[in-house]
Amino acid sequence: MPTDRGKAMKRKTMICALLASCFMITGCDAGKIIDSASGLTKSLFSHEEKEYDSIPERWRNEHVSDYTAAKQAMDALLSSADAGDKEAFAKNFTSGLRGSSGFDKLIDDFFASYPGGMSEAERNDGPVSGGGSYRDGNSRKGGSASSELMLNGKWFYIILSFCCENTAEPENVGVESFMIMNLEAMAVHQDIYSRDCLHYDDIHLMCDIRSSGEVNARLINGNAFLWTDTDTPKLTENEMRELLTEYRDLYAPEVREKIGKANAEQKFFNQTGYDYYYELEPENGEPRYAHICANSPYGSIINAYLCTADDQFYDDPLCPFIKPTE
Repeated sequence: MPTDRGKAMKRKTMICALLASCFMITGCDAGKIIDSASGLTKSLFSHEEKEYDSIPERWRNEHVSDYTAAKQAMDALLSSADAGDKEAFAKNFTSGLRGSSGFDKLIDDFFASYPGGMSEAERNDGPVSGGGSYRDGNSRKGGSASSELMLNGKWFYIILSFCCENTAEPENVGVESFMIMNLEAMAVHQDIYSRDCLHYDDIHLMCDIRSSGEVNARLINGNAFLWTDTDTPKLTENEMRELLTEYRDLYAPEVREKIGKANAEQKFFNQTGYDYYYELEPENGEPRYAHICANSPYGSIINAYLCTADDQFYDDPLCPFIKPTE
């Protein structure tokens, strides 16, 4: 397995060869070109050999992309958390946040709840939402990112926001918020967020781990939902298809009698649909769910799809009047 230094040297060699081949077409001295290219790439890659005390220090000295910044921050925070190094962990946040009242307690509370071992777990990093601005000769760039990982058979979620460039106020470069939640905690926070988009605005550092005895939650289509068990017998996938072929609303007495109250429901503040999730009979031991979206509380059906714990099948709607999504 090549080391990071070996990979950097390989990239240097490739750039030298590319520059030389380009200039040789014009008849230039290849030897001089290679010497010049070596000097250039030495300058370009010299930062890879530098060590920084913290993520903010690195970002103040290096230009990084939004994706790179998110990965660097998560790696540094999880590594220092696993090492139990509160000082190294805290250094990754902005100076303003570190100097704020109550930040030390946030650090203590985080480490008291942190389960450990996450830096070695395989992460599934999601897309990074980045953006920047330029005003009066100064630039600012930052973003937010999320990730998920499986640890000891349980799902955990990570949410991060950061500022990786601020030429006017370099002291405000660093991590702005960092949150870790397990499935049960994520379901609670998502339920609140669906009704109040400002829910996360005042949370700068949190590790919220809830027990399954405290919160009943399910993973459906990769999302965490608060879950309510019901006494209504579960339908098979085919039985649900037959029901939704005959009826186009959830308030019909025949529908309510057969499927009852949904096991999970969600209504986002900025969306018109009401989402309902019903547990179906499992298939080959794998949980199955019907996701039905209505135009009002238990009203007319807009669409309906089959779900598993981590997927939703848009190409095979449960309702015959819905056009499949390619």
